[in-house]
Amino acid sequence: MSKISCKLFGVPQITKDGQNVFLLYSKINALLYYMLVTKVASRDEVAGLLWPDEDERVAKKNLRNAIYQTKKSLGEDLFLSSQKSFLILNESLDIEVDVDRFLQSPKENLHLYTGDFLQGFYLKEAEGYEDWVIRMRTLYEQKFTSECFMKSQEDIQNKQYDNVEDHIRRLIEVDEFDERNFRLLMRLFQDTGRSGKAIETYYDLSKLLHKELGIAPDKKTREIYEQALESISVDTDRGSTPASFFFGRYPEIAALQKALKAFEQKKDCKSVFITGEYGVGKSTLMQKILEESGGRFFRIEVQCYQGEQEISLRPWSRMVRTLNQYLRQEGLTPPDQWRELMCDIFPDFEENLPSRRFLLPEERMTLSAAAHTIAELLHWLAKREQVILIFEDLQWIDTDSLSVLTAALLETDPEDVMLLATCGSERRWQVKDAMVMLGRRCGTLTVQLERFSIEACHHFIEEALPEHKLTGEILERLYHETEGNPFLLNEYIGLLKRGESLDQMPAAMVEVLQGRFLYLSQEELDFVNTLSFFQSEVLFSVFLSVIEKDQEEGLVWLEALVDRQILAARETAEGIELSFAHPKLREYLYKIQPSFKKKLLHEKIGLTLERVLDSSHWDAKLNTELIYHFSEAGNYLKALKYQIDTLNHCLNFSHEMFPVLNTIEEEENVGVYMSREQISKLFHDLESSFDRVQATERRSPELDRMEMEFFYMKGRYLIREGSYDDGLENILKVIEKARQIGNRDYMLRGYKQMTLYHLQVNNLGEMEEYIERTLNLAVQCNYHKEIGVSLRLKGLCSMMAGDFQAAERLLSESINTLGVTEMMARRYATNIAAAHNYIGEIRMAEGRYSEAMELFCRAISLCEGEKVASSLSYFYINAGKAAYCQEDMSTAKEYFNKAYALYGEFDSLWRRPVLDAYMALAFVREENFEEALYHLVVARKHLEAIKDPSELGTVFFAEALIRRLCDQRPEVKRIFGAYLNSGEDYYCRLALEHLNPYCNRYEIQKLKPEREDPATEPVK
Repeated sequence: MSKISCKLFGVPQITKDGQNVFLLYSKINALLYYMLVTKVASRDEVAGLLWPDEDERVAKKNLRNAIYQTKKSLGEDLFLSSQKSFLILNESLDIEVDVDRFLQSPKENLHLYTGDFLQGFYLKEAEGYEDWVIRMRTLYEQKFTSECFMKSQEDIQNKQYDNVEDHIRRLIEVDEFDERNFRLLMRLFQDTGRSGKAIETYYDLSKLLHKELGIAPDKKTREIYEQALESISVDTDRGSTPASFFFGRYPEIAALQKALKAFEQKKDCKSVFITGEYGVGKSTLMQKILEESGGRFFRIEVQCYQGEQEISLRPWSRMVRTLNQYLRQEGLTPPDQWRELMCDIFPDFEENLPSRRFLLPEERMTLSAAAHTIAELLHWLAKREQVILIFEDLQWIDTDSLSVLTAALLETDPEDVMLLATCGSERRWQVKDAMVMLGRRCGTLTVQLERFSIEACHHFIEEALPEHKLTGEILERLYHETEGNPFLLNEYIGLLKRGESLDQMPAAMVEVLQGRFLYLSQEELDFVNTLSFFQSEVLFSVFLSVIEKDQEEGLVWLEALVDRQILAARETAEGIELSFAHPKLREYLYKIQPSFKKKLLHEKIGLTLERVLDSSHWDAKLNTELIYHFSEAGNYLKALKYQIDTLNHCLNFSHEMFPVLNTIEEEENVGVYMSREQISKLFHDLESSFDRVQATERRSPELDRMEMEFFYMKGRYLIREGSYDDGLENILKVIEKARQIGNRDYMLRGYKQMTLYHLQVNNLGEMEEYIERTLNLAVQCNYHKEIGVSLRLKGLCSMMAGDFQAAERLLSESINTLGVTEMMARRYATNIAAAHNYIGEIRMAEGRYSEAMELFCRAISLCEGEKVASSLSYFYINAGKAAYCQEDMSTAKEYFNKAYALYGEFDSLWRRPVLDAYMALAFVREENFEEALYHLVVARKHLEAIKDPSELGTVFFAEALIRRLCDQRPEVKRIFGAYLNSGEDYYCRLALEHLNPYCNRYEIQKLKPEREDPATEPVK
């Protein structure tokens, strides 16, 4: 019996034995849905619901047709008829309805309620039916919400938290204004130790209710929120990522509100410090908290300024004058003699000029007396209302004011007077000492604000610009420009709102950046101005060489600038690295430097960096810096040298099959892979650089060498990419130029590249000729290492010619030559591994697959961990082939997949067609024909860029075997028939034309016609 499943919650869906059933008309669907719910209904009732505007005869005729169509679509008599007046759902059928299951056991089947009953289903001109749908929707929704709410309550009470959050969020989706659901979610977060999330939920609800209804959360919700405040810790609840300033910062807001509440209740009172770099939102956060506190406290606010650090008691002077005005306005009488004492401390207290008496230092009141007087006033004010002393930018307070503040607070009761201060990241030991002393008085709470994460920045921008179409590129750029600083984010958001270019620096931003460098000494200004010439971090020792200062002197300035949060210093294995605390600081400083200074200083920096360049250790970062500095200095020849060096290194790493390892030593995290687009751009830039250098520089041996290096790199790259004509033209140009000026090194490199070209196109005669040229020249020059490499290539040539004995002798000699010392063996590990690999290929041709596998594994072990993806991919493919030949499909696919994983790390498709061809055969063995077809198509696609006959032959070999299987098994032909639309003989002929008769013996034997099932039978 067939199984009919009916889903009526959410978008309705009917399936029979797992296959979707589609009914022709909406009224047929409506009939089915109605009967699935009601089970029994009179024909008159159903006809009247579905065709209310038709006469009875037409309506009943339509009903009979609908019943027939239902049976036709489902293949079952779904409805039984009692005396033709009633319709009854045929319960003898295997029918499952989600509505029935839900009603039978709601709490166990909450997951079935995936949306409104018949969501999105609408029946035209059937008002009665629509009324029924609405009634049922309301009924099921109420049932779901009541059962889901009770189940969630019970689960929280029983500490069974699985799926509870999902259930509550479903309740919120159903009714987003029901506070009971939000309270339930907040309780869940509290019980599971996520008080920060509970507070975040409260703010989400507050925002929603205020925006949509103009109300605040009710008392019960507020109580849960306040319980969360009691349990939250600003240090441990930093998990939530803010989406915007007021949406986020939930742990920080909660900690501050908790502190204010504790102060109001006169228990666990603390001094509060909000810290962070400039622009991170300290003042905004403080004002938000104070606004939410209402008028519960008497607030005294004062701003500290950097320029007043040397003016004694300036913040207190402003504060007490403000207090005096307040007292007069309110008609309050301060303690006796207070005004007189204040005039003694602050000569302009009554807004008069200081008296002559004030200028005499022996007549001035001591700081301790001033602190005592202020403490008495604070005590007097606190009798009326608790006092909050608010100091903005406490890091700039003068030393005397800080002493008075500390002493006054120590004299007052923490339950009467609270200190609430914002403090920048600039370090001052006096402020730190004061914080420690106040901590002994009543404890301190420090709320540290950090920059926004990249995800938070994106949410911040999207919320600030809801009407703008923001691309990923813009979002990434804004994060790069601001690094998550809220002030800078707001400035760039302003540019976007005004439709202005992001390349400019807004006036407010310039003003702020200027302010960061105020009050620096001339030496400190010189220090940061010079540092702005560096694009990225620079070693302190190198920087000292540029500014020609000793370490002791430089450390004094560095420490001051780090304390001011202008610079950052990081310890590395090489030493201390310097950078700006924010890239905008560097950008501003560099822009204001005069052009003549830029040219001279860039040249000086470039020459200094050259002196620290280690020829045995390639450094991508250092090369980039050298190119930048020499280019900016106008020394284009030097810049060209390092451009060539960078491109040469990357091509050697990404495009050389067996690179020399000493050329790829680098920092662990520095990637050198470059895509085709990047390589093309580098070549284009180099050509432009050559044009510029040739126009400005006289012909010199250095320029000749660079020119040869460039054409060699370009020729090598083009040959590897299959652009043989252009590639050969460049290599032959190198050989001719090298011959003219007697440069044997470049002649050798040119010969070797011609050898590799003829290898790639399987031209053994020309390959052998260039190998002899290379070997002879290497012997003349006594280049021991080049002799070893040439012996390997000569062995490969002998192998391809079928002389396995000579090939193995030459390959073994190459291994011995390149492994003469441990250091040399390490540098030429990939070449030694290649020789082992070629001997393994000889074993494969001899049918000794186990021995071949051992040699491939030896080659792999020499290269794993050495960042030589091109070499490893080749060895993995051969190991996979050896496993395939031994019918070990699991191991074969494991090696093949390792090879696939490496093709993203180097930009060449060499051997990729072989990999795809054998992977297709492996999938055929497993009868996964769809995957096999995919790999076969990809193999042919990659052949477009590779003209290696052996690779082409391997693909035809795979196609021949699969085509043969198509003729034997219809299910295989159904998958491959359209793609492999020629006969088996066609693919066999093409394979045999291209395969090497010596190296590809396995493939050739498999193609013999006497084999019954060549896709599954191994070679004996």
